[in-house]
Amino acid sequence: MKRKISILFVICLLCALASGCSGEKSISKVELPAVVPESPAQESVAPESTAQDLPEQNNSAPSQADVELDVPDAPVGKIKLVLGGIGLRDDTLASLVNNFNAENTKYTVVIDDYAENTQSREQAETVMQTKLFAGDAADIYYFRNDMLSPLPWISAGLLYDLDPLIASDSEISEEDIIPWTAMHEYGGLYLLSPTFGVVALSCSQQTQKLHTGWTITEYLDIEKSLRPEQDMIYYMDPENFLKRIGGRYLRGVIDYEHAQCNLDTPEFREILQSALKAGSYDGGYNPDKNVPQRIVDGELICCYVGLSSALEVSFDRYRCGQTLGYVGWPTPDGSNGMDVRLMMPLGVSATTSCPEGCWEFLKYLLLHPWMEYSADGTPVYAPLLQDNLDVLKNIEVPYAEITTFDDVQLIVDLAKTCETMDFYDEEAMSILLEEMGDLVSGNIDLDTAVERMQSRLNLYLMEQVK
Repeated sequence: MKRKISILFVICLLCALASGCSGEKSISKVELPAVVPESPAQESVAPESTAQDLPEQNNSAPSQADVELDVPDAPVGKIKLVLGGIGLRDDTLASLVNNFNAENTKYTVVIDDYAENTQSREQAETVMQTKLFAGDAADIYYFRNDMLSPLPWISAGLLYDLDPLIASDSEISEEDIIPWTAMHEYGGLYLLSPTFGVVALSCSQQTQKLHTGWTITEYLDIEKSLRPEQDMIYYMDPENFLKRIGGRYLRGVIDYEHAQCNLDTPEFREILQSALKAGSYDGGYNPDKNVPQRIVDGELICCYVGLSSALEVSFDRYRCGQTLGYVGWPTPDGSNGMDVRLMMPLGVSATTSCPEGCWEFLKYLLLHPWMEYSADGTPVYAPLLQDNLDVLKNIEVPYAEITTFDDVQLIVDLAKTCETMDFYDEEAMSILLEEMGDLVSGNIDLDTAVERMQSRLNLYLMEQVK
């Protein structure tokens, strides 16, 4: 979410009514590192996680050099669909596009990467906006997690609701989409991804039984009762408390369409007060005992974790001898604090003249997800879960052989309890973190912090409509 999208951008997208399937689109490329994600077994990072944090986006592009750098126009007789985004040319998605084009007889997807010949994300955004002003909108957009936020698009009604397309499809149904509830966080099905992960906290099985949904007050009460040798969480400070817990609250109260947000609420004040009360834990690397073992031994209550696949579950078990429990972040009302992360989030433009073609491409991705590595994620399409396990068990790591379908099912069960995805506005959050620093240092009181956060955030939102 490291981006700002102005309503100027929104207006120009709405003006792009000519973005049909047959329009001529210029093609672009960007170089991304084609590296295999490190094994979760790497323990020398600080802060440590019980499993590899979910990647912002998997850059583990295939080793083959068959990702075309100059994508041709659609062959005669095939309809062109344009896939737009920032930083996708050499991504795994580009290989899936090539596979689709080779197999589909009706449609051809061409990539329009706005990062071509640019030096920064901001320049790529300018290219995107220029094309939108020119009526050159893409049919499908790739919302790479570290490049392009879908939240303003959804709020402005710029993405197509895919629910009717799934309802009319004879092969794929609601029951086949594992994180169905979370993906409907904003009302309709505006985003789809072939794979997903779950953002949670690892803990003991006993903690999971007691605190599957827990309030901030419960979190603080547990912390007060800790013995001297115990730590509450790995890792935490006031700013991180605000980011992890306040970030989930923030995305629920920002109104992009009307450029407003109300932070002067009892819930948000509780989050700020609790951030000041909560203990800080440095998360330093312990060479003598890993995090899962500390959890099992009762020395640590919980730890931030990104569960991209069943291999992450077996990795924790490999290090401590038993399957851990998993809970969400504490929330003001005790609701589920886990989030689904879409590993390859895609949305269809509301202005496309070929929604059926866009759905055919998205459906292809659902049925043919990239599952080369653990970090690629768990299939969204439930019938592929056994295939996913077969892939994971063939990965050359010592804990692959102990990975079972129960581990796969654990990821599925967690995802089905989630009601939200993990998108939030990092520009807005950076404003809150700056003011939080003054609050923590004692330069301002709580009322002043809320007032300044509210004022700056509203100014930020209003600047987006200029």
